Amino acid sequence: MKRTSLMAAVLAMACLIPAGNSPAFAQDAKVTLKGGPTIESADGNFKFSIGGRVHLDAAAYDEDGVAMNNGFLFRRAQLGADVTVYKDWHFKTQYDFAENAVGFSDVYLRYTGFDGLKITAGQFKMPFSLEEMTSSNNITFMERSLPSIYAAARRIGVGIDVQQPLFTASAAVYGRNVGTTTIGDEPLAVGGRVTFTPFNSDGSVLHVGGAVAYEWTDDSDALRLRQRPESRVDGVRLVDTGGIANASAQFKYGLELAGVLGPFSLQGEYMGSSVKRRTGLSSVNTDGYYVMGSWILTGESRKYSGGTFSGVSPTRNMGAIEVAARYSTLDLNDTGIVTGGKMENITVGTNWYVNRNVRMMANYVRVNTDALGPRSDDPNIFQIRLQANF
Repeated sequence: MKRTSLMAAVLAMACLIPAGNSPAFAQDAKVTLKGGPTIESADGNFKFSIGGRVHLDAAAYDEDGVAMNNGFLFRRAQLGADVTVYKDWHFKTQYDFAENAVGFSDVYLRYTGFDGLKITAGQFKMPFSLEEMTSSNNITFMERSLPSIYAAARRIGVGIDVQQPLFTASAAVYGRNVGTTTIGDEPLAVGGRVTFTPFNSDGSVLHVGGAVAYEWTDDSDALRLRQRPESRVDGVRLVDTGGIANASAQFKYGLELAGVLGPFSLQGEYMGSSVKRRTGLSSVNTDGYYVMGSWILTGESRKYSGGTFSGVSPTRNMGAIEVAARYSTLDLNDTGIVTGGKMENITVGTNWYVNRNVRMMANYVRVNTDALGPRSDDPNIFQIRLQANF
């Protein structure tokens, strides 16, 4: 990471300092700290900024039958850099140092020279799910909902995004994660997402969206669906299909609906998949959904742009206080084919947005699991997070 950061800094400085004109640049450059340290040329053609986030979690588990370990976890510890060259070319690299999950999260090159259209190549988030596309700094609860297992999250690929005031449309062709390996030709996938926003003004938002993806696999027994309760300090997964034999591809789909009215918001998604199998075997069909609502007691509204939510900005010295509740469910059973189990979570939480860069979170999760064997478990989870980002 030291070499990556140094390379990004050298690239930025090389772009920002015109040959033979260093003194002029030094006088004209703008340095800002709001939102993260940023150096920008006076004409706006070149920019270099650094950013990062730390999410420190603690959790206590009221066990039912399965042993679950109380403790602490650095859920995320990321540092990265953004470089803009001639306004339209953007390079981003972001590295995560948290625990044993060390590796790149984002690393991509993006071109924005077309009006309302972006082209991205590298590792970035694939277009699927409102909750997944919303940054981890801005999600309402400490963890995304149970159906989030259907989202591909970050993959290496090429994507196109169109953003207009009333709608967005995104499509991508993608493969593996940075750091994973495959034998032989790498199986590819295609996916797309569209959103429609009939109104978005003065703290009032209505969002409708949908996404599909088709992912091929070259390992007929490796496709597996499993999920934790909405907590990561203990990594136990309570529902699990095991390897799905003779799998050839997975078709995934999702529907989104969300609304904001002043300090109140509602959001829900339905997601599912159909795993296609070789030799005439029946497909494996699973699904899940969540519904959540929040109330910002201090009166602020959730911000929204470009088909995602971008968080809460406090307007008072005391910060902003939010209370929220969510019901989510995931069914990994397909009668007569796969018995992966079913899990339901009821989560209530509160968020204290101390300022735009610091947030404290507290969640209680009531878990109800219907699964075969020792994974059938109904624990209670108490967890908190200290979050800082810039």
